[in-house]
Amino acid sequence: MSSRMVLLEHSLPDGSKHYDWMIHPPAIQGFAARNDGGEPVRGLHNAPEPDDDDRVLLTFRILERIDRPDCDSFVADRLEPHRYAYLKYQGPVSGNRGTVRRLAGGIVRKVEHLPGGISIRARFTSGEERIWAGLQDGDIWSFRRSRPVIIKGPKVEREVSDDDTGPSGYYYGGGVGMIDF
Repeated sequence: MSSRMVLLEHSLPDGSKHYDWMIHPPAIQGFAARNDGGEPVRGLHNAPEPDDDDRVLLTFRILERIDRPDCDSFVADRLEPHRYAYLKYQGPVSGNRGTVRRLAGGIVRKVEHLPGGISIRARFTSGEERIWAGLQDGDIWSFRRSRPVIIKGPKVEREVSDDDTGPSGYYYGGGVGMIDF
């Protein structure tokens, strides 16, 4: 089951700008979103579409256009989950926090969120499908375009495919593994 994502240009009142990558996972695996009490929310297959005010969008602040074909890696700051409405919204941001403009939309096929890492299999409408493998280092996330990714873990070494014939994203063999770029 696929879902949607958007890349927004966020222009701030001081004249600076960054990009917000917002992802609505088709089925959250791990703890990609949190409810109002801060508790992890596990995604459900066939869940109803969220209301516009539901904070379900996995969100990263980035400094470059990741929708361009030549973008193979980038760094990001993970932000609090954003409202579902941002998948469609363009215009002023409340609280005098600037304006957002939609640059690209796309389809998300799979999101896997694991301790210290995340794998996002997606395609912007203007490009090819990619697997973005992200590793967390403190407050910073480093993403690399992966195709395929080799995963190594305790008693496990497995190539992860980027088609429907095998698993995608991270594979851990019952323990913490690492991505070998």
